[in-house]
Amino acid sequence: MGGLLIKNGISVSDEKILNILGYADARDGGTTGMDEVTSGEFKGIGIARVDDTIVVLGRDIPYSCALEEGEAPSDLDLDLVTLSRGGDIVCFLIDGTSNTFAYSIFIGGERTRVHSVSGDETLFDYGPGTEYDKGLEASTGGITRLIANFTGHTLVEMMDDMDLSVEVYQL
Repeated sequence: MGGLLIKNGISVSDEKILNILGYADARDGGTTGMDEVTSGEFKGIGIARVDDTIVVLGRDIPYSCALEEGEAPSDLDLDLVTLSRGGDIVCFLIDGTSNTFAYSIFIGGERTRVHSVSGDETLFDYGPGTEYDKGLEASTGGITRLIANFTGHTLVEMMDDMDLSVEVYQL
């Protein structure tokens, strides 16, 4: 599972998000709940709005961010740098099967933090911890805590308690 979290996203349209992700041709697939878009079988893009934060979920999203040492910033990284002038952004990856966890944090028009781990090996650790990730481990628990720190809600709350409506876009 992976995706983006975008603070102060009220004025950011789904179309703009899809364009930034390179999915301008994605087809509207209706609405669903968080359980479907967080499942391993989900192959589209899901966009939900929680308070002032946009939650964008899609298994391929984090692979478009530069999360390893030596990688040049990707087109998505550069677009997120620009978009983060309006609100902080997190790009995250949780892959429990391969034991790989990673995230990038964009604040105030800069990529300020990148942390990625595969197994016991740290692949990249750039920038100081932020208010969102300071002291967290790169693990499923750490990334889910990062999401809670950023959104103000746990994944379990968003999946089970909040009855969020998620706009689905088929690729």
